Amino acid sequence: MKFHLSILFSVTLVGVALAGTEKTDAAALCDFYKTVSESGKGKLENWCTASGPCTEGSPWAGVSCTNGRVDVIAISGLGGGRLPASFGNLDQLIMLSFMDNGLTGGIPSELGLLTKMESLWLNENKLTGPIPASICAYKKTATIDFYANPGISCYASCLASRPEFMSHGRGNVRTVCPANGGGDLPPVVVNDCSDAPNPATLYCSPGTRRTCSGGKWICHGLSAGSTSTSTTTTSSKAKCPDTKWKALTGSPLRCSAPRGVNSCPSGWKKTASATSTKGVTCSKSSAPTRQPTPPPVSLYYGTDDSADSSA
Repeated sequence: MKFHLSILFSVTLVGVALAGTEKTDAAALCDFYKTVSESGKGKLENWCTASGPCTEGSPWAGVSCTNGRVDVIAISGLGGGRLPASFGNLDQLIMLSFMDNGLTGGIPSELGLLTKMESLWLNENKLTGPIPASICAYKKTATIDFYANPGISCYASCLASRPEFMSHGRGNVRTVCPANGGGDLPPVVVNDCSDAPNPATLYCSPGTRRTCSGGKWICHGLSAGSTSTSTTTTSSKAKCPDTKWKALTGSPLRCSAPRGVNSCPSGWKKTASATSTKGVTCSKSSAPTRQPTPPPVSLYYGTDDSADSSA
């Protein structure tokens, strides 16, 4: 049976005479089909056959098309499956309704490439990992529903501005993904950064400096969650006026003079007067040494299927 299916896939994907974009849609759908349970494939009986998903009069089950491109997928009750990264190629999709399909595995960040999306229904499944920030690329009016997925660990902070998601779509998930990892590193691929919606909040963590290079959003800082591009430290070269002086803890540098010394040397400021048991205490603030800006942090993850989108 497995041998028969492998032959079927190799024949249909090579032999189908489809327009380039419809062929891409078909490949993405077949990537999903391969992960569906055997019982669920019975509901997708005409998928990955000699006809394309948008064949007039007989589109693939649960699929609707406009102008030869897949724009709606609505299926339930498949009993298992995984969302492939190649779903990011379904760039005309406006609705993906996969509720109650027993889906497992992570949520591909490539779903964020579907910027025409109006309704994403992935509720009542067994998905795991973070809800990625790439999904914030969807229009503000889009429905995003992950209700009843107990394995989801956290949601990207950018989704907090969506009332419908917060009131229902996040289900029981109450944890926001950390700013320097998980779902808050939005691996969205763009050909031209100027095409990206709201880059100041979508592509970099708040407070970082953002630039575009080679179609990639780059965040400059100590980490993706940094709030500055450089740091200052007190020079370690600052020393007490003499080896007989005692350095005190804290910053700026403070030194206690030996007993009998009642004044501070030039460039030092008196912070405590001399007593009968010890000399004067003096402080000196050395000029801060500016540390070089570290290399930029790239938030470009690409679309390599081997990447772990749920990390």
